[in-house]
Amino acid sequence: MTEKDMDLSGWWHTNWGMSEDEMKVALRDANLKKVDREDYGETYVDFTIEDVNIGGFKFIVSFQMGKKSNRLQRVSMKHDLPLGVSQKAQLKAVYDALVKDFGAGEPQDRPDRFKWSFPTTTIELHPLNLPNSLNFVCVIFSRAGNAT
Repeated sequence: MTEKDMDLSGWWHTNWGMSEDEMKVALRDANLKKVDREDYGETYVDFTIEDVNIGGFKFIVSFQMGKKSNRLQRVSMKHDLPLGVSQKAQLKAVYDALVKDFGAGEPQDRPDRFKWSFPTTTIELHPLNLPNSLNFVCVIFSRAGNAT
């Protein structure tokens, strides 16, 4: 199968539309951690996995569930920029790791944003720079049509 023929039905062992109980079974060996609910408008996060390695950096993975459906809608990963590592270097390392798994991403509106499109899943990679000087690298897996 070529990258062009590839499809993803979720992230890792999860599938879009899974219930919380189905996710717990699918991720039973992944050290799923219950967290205080985080609200994201139409979605919420109750569970995360810490220390997921992408490109040599440890990410926190958050499972966003739809408020109306209580089913998996997207998986977001973020990593605080470590001291002494440029955001550009980290983005390149993470991009290279994603390319190994999914092929080249499509450049977006800025040179530091990329997108992978599959029939049922969209992957996005981008930096996030907040006004209070926090810098993150974000990877988002979402059901196709729900990408931000």
